[in-house]
Amino acid sequence: TKCSSVEKVSTCAYDMATYLDQEGAQMQNLLQKGAELVLFNIFGPKKALITDPGVEAQAQILNIDPAMLAVKWAEHQKARIVMPHLPGIYHEADKEAEEEQESESLGDTSSDDDDKVETEAQPKRVHVHRKFVREYRNAPDAAVCAENMTVALTKLGRLSEK
Repeated sequence: TKCSSVEKVSTCAYDMATYLDQEGAQMQNLLQKGAELVLFNIFGPKKALITDPGVEAQAQILNIDPAMLAVKWAEHQKARIVMPHLPGIYHEADKEAEEEQESESLGDTSSDDDDKVETEAQPKRVHVHRKFVREYRNAPDAAVCAENMTVALTKLGRLSEK
């Protein structure tokens, strides 16, 4: 039996390596027809993208972290990204957030049973690090970052083989 109609593709979701390997006429055709792009694992397998010397060099030219270069590049692709844990420079911010949570709970006089109920009822807080937000705002425009990332990507080869 044949389908009586075909639904329009609304979203294309790829990991970074697959997206870069598939980037071409078919991909651009889908995106031009209005499909939204979602990228995950934007740092590549084993964070190969942000540890590549060419990407690091391009990020250094712009005076930003390679992870920020990848984020800004994805923004220029008009992609929504599933943010992974940010490596390196944000590690200290993680420690600060944990210490802040511990200090907030020190003044708590409720019982352990009350804590269990409150913890289960409340969603976990998601920390958007101030440092990340400041660096994102201070980073060059997404188009500039995309130009630099493109230079690095042309020299990188297939990310899926890293």
